Amino acid sequence: MVNKLKKKEKKKRGFLSSFSICFLVVLLAAILSWIIPAGNYDTLVYDEGSNQFIVYSADYDEEAGTGTETEYPATQETLDEFGITAGLDNFTNGNIYKPMSIPGTYQKVEAHHQGIKEFLASPVQGTADGFDIIFFILMLGGTIGVINYIGAFNAGIGALAKSCKGREQIILIAVTALIALAGTVEGFCEETIALYPVLVPVFLAAGYDAITAVGAIYMGSTIGCMFSTINPFSVGIASYAAGTSMNAGLGFRLVGLIIGTIITILYLMRYASKIKKDPTKSLVYDQRDLVHEKFSAIDMENIPEFTARRKLALLAFVLTFAIMILGIMKLGWWFEELSILFMCSGVAIGIIGGIGEKNIVREFVNGAADLVGVALILGVARAVTILLDNGNISGTILEGLSNSSFC
Repeated sequence: MVNKLKKKEKKKRGFLSSFSICFLVVLLAAILSWIIPAGNYDTLVYDEGSNQFIVYSADYDEEAGTGTETEYPATQETLDEFGITAGLDNFTNGNIYKPMSIPGTYQKVEAHHQGIKEFLASPVQGTADGFDIIFFILMLGGTIGVINYIGAFNAGIGALAKSCKGREQIILIAVTALIALAGTVEGFCEETIALYPVLVPVFLAAGYDAITAVGAIYMGSTIGCMFSTINPFSVGIASYAAGTSMNAGLGFRLVGLIIGTIITILYLMRYASKIKKDPTKSLVYDQRDLVHEKFSAIDMENIPEFTARRKLALLAFVLTFAIMILGIMKLGWWFEELSILFMCSGVAIGIIGGIGEKNIVREFVNGAADLVGVALILGVARAVTILLDNGNISGTILEGLSNSSFC
Protein backbone atom coordinates (compact mmCIF):
# COMPACT_ATOMS: atom_id res chain seq x y z
CA MET A 1 0.00 0.00 0.00
CA VAL A 2 2.83 2.35 0.92
CA ASN A 3 4.59 1.60 -2.37
CA LYS A 4 1.43 2.41 -4.34
CA LEU A 5 1.11 5.77 -2.59
CA LYS A 6 4.75 6.55 -3.37
CA LYS A 7 4.19 5.72 -7.04
CA LYS A 8 1.15 7.99 -7.18
CA GLU A 9 3.13 10.76 -5.52
CA LYS A 10 5.92 10.37 -8.07
CA LYS A 11 3.46 10.53 -10.94
CA LYS A 12 2.11 13.85 -9.71
CA ARG A 13 5.55 15.42 -9.85
CA GLY A 14 6.57 16.92 -13.14
CA PHE A 15 8.07 19.90 -14.90
CA LEU A 16 6.77 23.37 -14.31
CA SER A 17 4.45 24.83 -16.93
CA SER A 18 5.77 27.29 -19.51
CA PHE A 19 3.98 30.14 -17.73
CA SER A 20 5.54 29.27 -14.36
CA ILE A 21 9.02 29.10 -15.88
CA CYS A 22 8.51 32.45 -17.61
CA PHE A 23 7.29 34.10 -14.40
CA LEU A 24 10.30 32.75 -12.51
CA VAL A 25 12.60 34.28 -15.12
CA VAL A 26 10.67 37.58 -14.85
CA LEU A 27 11.09 37.46 -11.07
CA LEU A 28 14.81 36.78 -11.50
CA ALA A 29 15.11 39.81 -13.80
CA ALA A 30 13.50 42.02 -11.14
CA ILE A 31 15.84 40.66 -8.44
CA LEU A 32 18.89 41.18 -10.63
CA SER A 33 18.02 44.89 -10.93
CA TRP A 34 18.90 45.14 -7.21
CA ILE A 35 22.14 43.19 -7.55
CA ILE A 36 23.75 44.06 -10.90
CA PRO A 37 25.23 47.58 -11.20
CA ALA A 38 23.27 49.81 -13.57
CA GLY A 39 24.94 50.73 -16.84
CA ASN A 40 24.10 51.55 -20.44
CA TYR A 41 25.61 52.12 -23.88
CA ASP A 42 25.08 55.07 -26.14
CA THR A 43 22.50 54.01 -28.69
CA LEU A 44 21.98 54.77 -32.36
CA VAL A 45 18.61 54.79 -34.11
CA TYR A 46 17.63 55.64 -37.68
CA ASP A 47 15.00 58.37 -38.08
CA GLU A 48 13.17 57.80 -41.35
CA GLY A 49 11.48 61.22 -41.32
CA SER A 50 14.71 63.23 -41.28
CA ASN A 51 16.88 60.52 -42.89
CA GLN A 52 19.34 60.97 -40.03
CA PHE A 53 20.94 58.82 -37.37
CA ILE A 54 20.18 59.95 -33.83
CA VAL A 55 22.64 59.00 -31.10
CA TYR A 56 21.35 59.00 -27.52
CA SER A 57 23.82 59.14 -24.64
CA ALA A 58 23.86 56.28 -22.12
CA ASP A 59 22.18 58.42 -19.44
CA TYR A 60 19.46 59.74 -21.77
CA ASP A 61 16.05 59.96 -20.11
CA GLU A 62 13.47 62.17 -21.79
CA GLU A 63 11.17 62.33 -18.76
CA ALA A 64 13.97 63.18 -16.34
CA GLY A 65 15.56 65.60 -18.81
CA THR A 66 18.98 63.97 -18.59
CA GLY A 67 21.45 63.01 -21.30
CA THR A 68 21.86 64.21 -24.85
CA GLU A 69 20.70 63.33 -28.37
CA THR A 70 22.83 64.17 -31.41
CA GLU A 71 22.04 63.89 -35.11
CA TYR A 72 24.46 62.38 -37.62
CA PRO A 73 24.22 61.83 -41.38
CA ALA A 74 22.63 58.50 -42.32
CA THR A 75 25.71 57.18 -44.13
CA GLN A 76 27.86 54.08 -43.99
CA GLU A 77 30.73 56.31 -42.85
CA THR A 78 28.76 57.19 -39.70
CA LEU A 79 28.22 53.52 -38.93
CA ASP A 80 31.90 52.78 -39.52
CA GLU A 81 32.84 55.68 -37.22
CA PHE A 82 30.80 54.16 -34.39
CA GLY A 83 32.07 50.64 -35.06
CA ILE A 84 28.67 49.27 -36.11
CA THR A 85 29.14 46.45 -38.60
CA ALA A 86 25.54 46.32 -39.84
CA GLY A 87 25.13 47.77 -43.34
CA LEU A 88 23.30 51.05 -43.96
CA ASP A 89 20.57 49.33 -45.95
CA ASN A 90 19.56 47.35 -42.85
CA PHE A 91 18.50 50.62 -41.25
CA THR A 92 16.96 52.35 -44.25
CA ASN A 93 14.86 49.35 -45.33
CA GLY A 94 13.53 48.76 -41.82
CA ASN A 95 15.38 45.53 -41.07
CA ILE A 96 16.72 47.18 -37.91
CA TYR A 97 14.26 49.56 -36.30
CA LYS A 98 15.15 49.48 -32.59
CA PRO A 99 18.02 51.47 -31.02
CA MET A 100 21.39 49.74 -31.49
CA SER A 101 24.07 49.86 -28.81
CA ILE A 102 27.31 51.54 -29.85
CA PRO A 103 30.40 49.44 -28.98
CA GLY A 104 32.86 50.92 -26.50
CA THR A 105 30.46 53.49 -25.01
CA TYR A 106 29.39 51.62 -21.87
CA GLN A 107 29.19 53.68 -18.71
CA LYS A 108 27.55 53.38 -15.30
CA VAL A 109 24.22 55.17 -14.85
CA GLU A 110 21.68 55.70 -12.12
CA ALA A 111 20.09 52.49 -10.84
CA HIS A 112 16.36 51.92 -11.25
CA HIS A 113 15.47 49.02 -8.96
CA GLN A 114 12.45 47.05 -10.09
CA GLY A 115 10.10 46.34 -7.18
CA ILE A 116 6.92 44.33 -6.69
CA LYS A 117 4.78 46.83 -8.61
CA GLU A 118 7.14 46.80 -11.60
CA PHE A 119 7.35 43.00 -11.47
CA LEU A 120 3.56 42.58 -11.55
CA ALA A 121 3.07 45.26 -14.20
CA SER A 122 5.76 44.00 -16.58
CA PRO A 123 3.70 41.12 -18.11
CA VAL A 124 0.87 43.57 -18.76
CA GLN A 125 3.27 46.00 -20.42
CA GLY A 126 4.86 43.16 -22.37
CA THR A 127 1.48 42.00 -23.66
CA ALA A 128 0.58 45.55 -24.64
CA ASP A 129 3.91 46.07 -26.40
CA GLY A 130 3.53 42.83 -28.32
CA PHE A 131 -0.15 43.15 -29.13
CA ASP A 132 0.45 43.30 -32.88
CA ILE A 133 2.22 39.94 -32.99
CA ILE A 134 -0.22 38.48 -30.44
CA PHE A 135 -3.18 39.43 -32.63
CA PHE A 136 -1.41 37.95 -35.65
CA ILE A 137 -0.89 34.65 -33.79
CA LEU A 138 -4.61 34.55 -32.95
CA MET A 139 -5.59 35.21 -36.57
CA LEU A 140 -3.23 32.47 -37.76
CA GLY A 141 -4.73 30.10 -35.21
CA GLY A 142 -8.21 30.95 -36.44
CA THR A 143 -7.30 30.16 -40.03
CA ILE A 144 -5.72 26.84 -39.02
CA GLY A 145 -8.87 26.01 -37.06
CA VAL A 146 -11.03 26.51 -40.14
CA ILE A 147 -8.77 24.48 -42.47
CA ASN A 148 -8.63 21.64 -39.94
CA TYR A 149 -12.43 21.61 -39.59
CA ILE A 150 -12.81 21.32 -43.35
CA GLY A 151 -10.39 18.36 -43.28
CA ALA A 152 -8.42 19.58 -46.27
CA PHE A 153 -4.98 18.76 -44.90
CA ASN A 154 -5.76 15.18 -43.84
CA ALA A 155 -7.66 14.59 -47.08
CA GLY A 156 -4.66 15.81 -49.09
CA ILE A 157 -2.28 13.48 -47.24
CA GLY A 158 -4.70 10.59 -47.72
CA ALA A 159 -5.01 11.29 -51.45
CA LEU A 160 -1.22 11.38 -51.74
CA ALA A 161 -0.93 8.04 -49.96
CA LYS A 162 -3.48 6.35 -52.26
CA SER A 163 -2.04 7.77 -55.47
CA CYS A 164 1.50 6.68 -54.62
CA LYS A 165 0.67 3.07 -53.86
CA GLY A 166 3.55 0.97 -55.20
CA ARG A 167 5.82 4.03 -55.28
CA GLU A 168 6.19 4.42 -51.54
CA GLN A 169 9.48 6.33 -51.69
CA ILE A 170 7.55 9.20 -53.25
CA ILE A 171 5.34 9.26 -50.15
CA LEU A 172 8.41 9.35 -47.90
CA ILE A 173 9.95 12.23 -49.83
CA ALA A 174 6.70 14.17 -50.25
CA VAL A 175 5.56 13.80 -46.63
CA THR A 176 8.93 14.85 -45.21
CA ALA A 177 9.24 17.82 -47.58
CA LEU A 178 5.65 19.03 -47.10
CA ILE A 179 5.80 18.81 -43.31
CA ALA A 180 9.20 20.57 -43.31
CA LEU A 181 7.63 23.31 -45.43
CA ALA A 182 4.72 23.62 -43.00
CA GLY A 183 7.19 23.73 -40.09
CA THR A 184 9.29 26.49 -41.59
CA VAL A 185 6.36 28.78 -42.44
CA GLU A 186 3.98 28.28 -39.51
CA GLY A 187 5.64 26.09 -36.89
CA PHE A 188 3.73 22.92 -37.84
CA CYS A 189 4.66 20.69 -34.91
CA GLU A 190 2.06 19.48 -32.41
CA GLU A 191 -0.53 19.50 -35.23
CA THR A 192 1.29 16.52 -36.75
CA ILE A 193 -0.22 14.27 -34.06
CA ALA A 194 -3.30 13.88 -36.25
CA LEU A 195 -1.15 12.51 -39.09
CA TYR A 196 0.28 9.50 -37.26
CA PRO A 197 -2.83 7.29 -37.40
CA VAL A 198 -3.25 8.24 -41.08
CA LEU A 199 0.32 7.68 -42.26
CA VAL A 200 1.60 4.83 -40.08
CA PRO A 201 -0.71 2.25 -41.77
CA VAL A 202 0.43 3.55 -45.18
CA PHE A 203 4.10 3.06 -44.33
CA LEU A 204 3.44 -0.36 -42.80
CA ALA A 205 1.56 -1.48 -45.92
CA ALA A 206 4.51 -0.29 -47.99
CA GLY A 207 6.84 -2.67 -46.16
CA TYR A 208 8.40 -0.07 -43.88
CA ASP A 209 8.21 0.07 -40.08
CA ALA A 210 6.57 2.52 -37.69
CA ILE A 211 9.89 4.33 -37.14
CA THR A 212 9.98 5.30 -40.83
CA ALA A 213 6.56 6.94 -40.53
CA VAL A 214 7.45 8.63 -37.26
CA GLY A 215 10.74 9.82 -38.76
CA ALA A 216 9.09 11.33 -41.83
CA ILE A 217 6.57 13.22 -39.70
CA TYR A 218 8.66 14.16 -36.69
CA MET A 219 11.96 14.84 -38.42
CA GLY A 220 10.24 16.76 -41.20
CA SER A 221 8.54 18.98 -38.64
CA THR A 222 11.73 19.36 -36.60
CA ILE A 223 13.94 20.34 -39.54
CA GLY A 224 11.31 22.82 -40.72
CA CYS A 225 11.02 24.48 -37.32
CA MET A 226 14.79 24.38 -36.81
CA PHE A 227 15.36 26.37 -40.01
CA SER A 228 12.30 28.57 -39.69
CA THR A 229 12.08 31.08 -42.51
CA ILE A 230 8.89 33.01 -41.75
CA ASN A 231 7.58 30.97 -38.82
CA PRO A 232 5.86 33.62 -36.64
CA PHE A 233 6.29 31.57 -33.47
CA SER A 234 10.08 31.60 -33.70
CA VAL A 235 11.34 34.08 -36.29
CA GLY A 236 8.48 36.49 -35.66
CA ILE A 237 8.93 36.58 -31.89
CA ALA A 238 12.74 36.63 -32.08
CA SER A 239 12.86 39.39 -34.70
CA TYR A 240 10.37 41.43 -32.68
CA ALA A 241 12.55 41.13 -29.58
CA ALA A 242 15.72 41.96 -31.51
CA GLY A 243 14.17 44.87 -33.37
CA THR A 244 14.75 43.42 -36.82
CA SER A 245 12.37 42.45 -39.61
CA MET A 246 11.48 38.82 -40.32
CA ASN A 247 13.32 38.77 -43.66
CA ALA A 248 16.68 39.65 -42.09
CA GLY A 249 18.89 36.60 -42.66
CA LEU A 250 16.13 34.88 -44.63
CA GLY A 251 18.50 33.68 -47.34
CA PHE A 252 20.78 31.97 -44.83
CA ARG A 253 17.84 30.20 -43.14
CA LEU A 254 16.43 29.14 -46.52
CA VAL A 255 19.71 27.55 -47.58
CA GLY A 256 19.89 25.77 -44.22
CA LEU A 257 16.33 24.51 -44.67
CA ILE A 258 17.04 23.08 -48.13
CA ILE A 259 20.27 21.37 -47.06
CA GLY A 260 18.73 20.07 -43.82
CA THR A 261 15.66 18.70 -45.59
CA ILE A 262 17.76 16.93 -48.23
CA ILE A 263 19.96 15.32 -45.57
CA THR A 264 16.88 14.26 -43.59
CA ILE A 265 15.21 12.69 -46.63
CA LEU A 266 18.40 10.85 -47.67
CA TYR A 267 18.84 9.50 -44.14
CA LEU A 268 15.21 8.31 -43.99
CA MET A 269 15.42 6.74 -47.45
CA ARG A 270 18.55 4.85 -46.47
CA TYR A 271 16.88 3.49 -43.33
CA ALA A 272 13.62 2.70 -45.16
CA SER A 273 15.47 0.85 -47.92
CA LYS A 274 17.30 -1.26 -45.33
CA ILE A 275 14.00 -2.17 -43.60
CA LYS A 276 12.36 -3.01 -46.92
CA LYS A 277 15.12 -5.53 -47.69
CA ASP A 278 15.40 -6.98 -44.20
CA PRO A 279 12.57 -6.21 -41.71
CA THR A 280 14.61 -7.71 -38.84
CA LYS A 281 16.87 -4.65 -38.95
CA SER A 282 14.01 -2.43 -37.79
CA LEU A 283 14.68 -0.60 -34.53
CA VAL A 284 11.24 -1.72 -33.34
CA TYR A 285 11.22 -5.22 -34.83
CA ASP A 286 10.54 -6.76 -31.41
CA GLN A 287 7.28 -4.74 -31.31
CA ARG A 288 6.31 -5.53 -34.91
CA ASP A 289 3.26 -7.66 -34.08
CA LEU A 290 1.99 -5.14 -31.56
CA VAL A 291 2.34 -2.24 -34.01
CA HIS A 292 0.63 -4.12 -36.86
CA GLU A 293 -2.18 -5.21 -34.55
CA LYS A 294 -2.73 -1.67 -33.31
CA PHE A 295 -2.87 -0.08 -36.75
CA SER A 296 -4.38 -2.87 -38.81
CA ALA A 297 -7.85 -1.92 -37.51
CA ILE A 298 -7.61 1.50 -39.10
CA ASP A 299 -9.72 1.69 -42.24
CA MET A 300 -7.87 3.71 -44.86
CA GLU A 301 -11.15 4.16 -46.71
CA ASN A 302 -12.37 6.40 -43.88
CA ILE A 303 -9.85 9.09 -44.71
CA PRO A 304 -11.77 12.23 -45.80
CA GLU A 305 -12.33 12.40 -49.54
CA PHE A 306 -10.17 14.99 -51.29
CA THR A 307 -13.10 16.83 -52.83
CA ALA A 308 -12.91 19.86 -55.10
CA ARG A 309 -13.84 22.11 -52.17
CA ARG A 310 -11.05 20.67 -50.02
CA LYS A 311 -8.57 21.04 -52.88
CA LEU A 312 -9.51 24.70 -53.33
CA ALA A 313 -9.40 25.30 -49.56
CA LEU A 314 -5.93 23.78 -49.33
CA LEU A 315 -4.80 25.79 -52.35
CA ALA A 316 -6.11 28.99 -50.72
CA PHE A 317 -4.23 28.10 -47.53
CA VAL A 318 -0.97 27.62 -49.47
CA LEU A 319 -1.53 30.84 -51.42
CA THR A 320 -1.99 32.71 -48.14
CA PHE A 321 1.54 31.81 -47.11
CA ALA A 322 2.85 32.65 -50.58
CA ILE A 323 1.27 36.11 -50.26
CA MET A 324 2.70 36.37 -46.75
CA ILE A 325 6.22 35.71 -48.04
CA LEU A 326 5.78 38.23 -50.86
CA GLY A 327 4.39 40.82 -48.47
CA ILE A 328 7.27 40.48 -46.03
CA MET A 329 10.06 40.40 -48.61
CA LYS A 330 8.80 42.87 -51.22
CA LEU A 331 6.07 45.03 -49.72
CA GLY A 332 7.45 45.63 -46.24
CA TRP A 333 4.47 44.04 -44.50
CA TRP A 334 4.55 43.59 -40.76
CA PHE A 335 2.17 42.08 -38.23
CA GLU A 336 -0.71 44.47 -38.90
CA GLU A 337 -0.88 43.56 -42.59
CA LEU A 338 -0.27 39.88 -41.85
CA SER A 339 -3.13 39.82 -39.33
CA ILE A 340 -5.48 41.26 -41.95
CA LEU A 341 -4.25 38.68 -44.47
CA PHE A 342 -4.98 35.68 -42.25
CA MET A 343 -8.25 37.08 -40.96
CA CYS A 344 -9.50 37.40 -44.53
CA SER A 345 -7.95 34.06 -45.49
CA GLY A 346 -9.74 32.20 -42.70
CA VAL A 347 -13.10 33.57 -43.79
CA ALA A 348 -12.38 32.89 -47.48
CA ILE A 349 -11.29 29.31 -46.77
CA GLY A 350 -14.47 28.74 -44.78
CA ILE A 351 -16.59 30.04 -47.66
CA ILE A 352 -14.70 27.87 -50.15
CA GLY A 353 -15.21 24.86 -47.86
CA GLY A 354 -18.94 25.60 -47.75
CA ILE A 355 -19.17 25.18 -43.97
CA GLY A 356 -21.52 28.08 -43.34
CA GLU A 357 -21.23 31.34 -41.39
CA LYS A 358 -21.79 29.86 -37.93
CA ASN A 359 -19.20 27.13 -38.41
CA ILE A 360 -16.68 29.61 -39.81
CA VAL A 361 -17.04 31.86 -36.78
CA ARG A 362 -17.02 28.97 -34.29
CA GLU A 363 -13.98 27.20 -35.74
CA PHE A 364 -12.09 30.46 -36.25
CA VAL A 365 -12.65 31.37 -32.59
CA ASN A 366 -11.76 27.83 -31.47
CA GLY A 367 -8.58 27.88 -33.55
CA ALA A 368 -7.59 31.25 -32.12
CA ALA A 369 -8.36 29.97 -28.61
CA ASP A 370 -5.92 27.10 -29.12
CA LEU A 371 -3.11 29.64 -29.48
CA VAL A 372 -4.09 31.99 -26.64
CA GLY A 373 -1.51 30.31 -24.42
CA VAL A 374 1.24 30.96 -26.97
CA ALA A 375 0.14 34.58 -27.30
CA LEU A 376 0.14 35.20 -23.55
CA ILE A 377 3.53 33.57 -23.08
CA LEU A 378 4.88 36.10 -25.55
CA GLY A 379 3.72 38.92 -23.27
CA VAL A 380 5.23 37.31 -20.18
CA ALA A 381 8.52 36.63 -21.99
CA ARG A 382 8.61 40.25 -23.17
CA ALA A 383 8.36 41.29 -19.50
CA VAL A 384 11.93 40.06 -18.96
CA THR A 385 13.33 42.54 -21.48
CA ILE A 386 11.19 45.33 -20.01
CA LEU A 387 12.56 44.78 -16.49
CA LEU A 388 16.16 44.50 -17.68
CA ASP A 389 15.86 47.68 -19.74
CA ASN A 390 13.94 49.68 -17.14
CA GLY A 391 16.36 48.51 -14.47
CA ASN A 392 19.29 49.76 -16.58
CA ILE A 393 21.11 46.42 -16.33
CA SER A 394 20.84 45.16 -19.93
CA GLY A 395 23.95 47.11 -20.86
CA THR A 396 25.88 45.80 -17.86
CA ILE A 397 25.00 42.21 -18.72
CA LEU A 398 26.02 42.76 -22.35
CA GLU A 399 29.27 44.42 -21.29
CA GLY A 400 30.07 41.61 -18.88
CA LEU A 401 29.43 38.91 -21.46
CA SER A 402 31.37 40.69 -24.22
CA ASN A 403 34.41 41.02 -21.93
CA SER A 404 34.23 37.51 -20.49
CA SER A 405 36.62 34.73 -21.39
CA PHE A 406 33.77 32.92 -23.18
CA CYS A 407 33.46 35.60 -25.89
